[in-house]
Amino acid sequence: MPRRADDGTTFWDGVVIDDTQSRLAQLEVERSREELRELSRHLQTVREEEKARIAREVHDELGAMLSVLKMDLEWLGEHAKRLPEVIEKKRVAMIQVVDGAVVATRRIVTDLRPSVLDDLGLAAALRWQADVYQRHGKMQFHLKVPEAGVAIDRDRALALFRIFQETATNVSRHAKASNVWVQLSDNNGAYVLTVRDDGVGISEADMRKPTSHGLRGVRERAQQLGGDVSVSGNAGAGTTLVVSIPRS
Repeated sequence: MPRRADDGTTFWDGVVIDDTQSRLAQLEVERSREELRELSRHLQTVREEEKARIAREVHDELGAMLSVLKMDLEWLGEHAKRLPEVIEKKRVAMIQVVDGAVVATRRIVTDLRPSVLDDLGLAAALRWQADVYQRHGKMQFHLKVPEAGVAIDRDRALALFRIFQETATNVSRHAKASNVWVQLSDNNGAYVLTVRDDGVGISEADMRKPTSHGLRGVRERAQQLGGDVSVSGNAGAGTTLVVSIPRS
């Protein structure tokens, strides 16, 4: 407040607050958060690269050994025409085990690193993964993705694909849904993935649970690329998840 002295001099009374320390503290917090995001992004990249390496080794080495083993068992059947019946049954059973191991190996390799994502792009990978879930579960997937695919870089394509996998897994485990609608679009400089189901719906309490690792992982993947995630749900009316990741 201003105060005037007898000689006409004006004085001002007030309190000066130095918030330099609080501003510096806030800057330090923001810097630490950015470093954590960068570390998380780096670790995610390392994990994906390690998955790709393991997938190649399993495919090349284990796949080759299983193929050779099956050929040897078939050769044995062709050249040992008079094998006792009990041994022939064992040989046939061994071939069936090898066939099962080949199928399991292919599944493991695909889970580690789906080649369709690298070879055909994100849209084709989403269709393929939805078909896998549909064949092994009771949910029907309805996809709306560009027929010609989306021109998207490798990191963002992989992030959106993993987010879809995590979301579809959560829906199959918890939502009790019959239908899942998936839409991929390129809007206003951002790639947008929308996944909606007709299940029981997610509540605010569910989203805040410490054990909501799936949703937390989805947010983490999106935030690593400067994106954001919104989740909304109503009891008995399903849940909608929208992920937006900027192009650059």
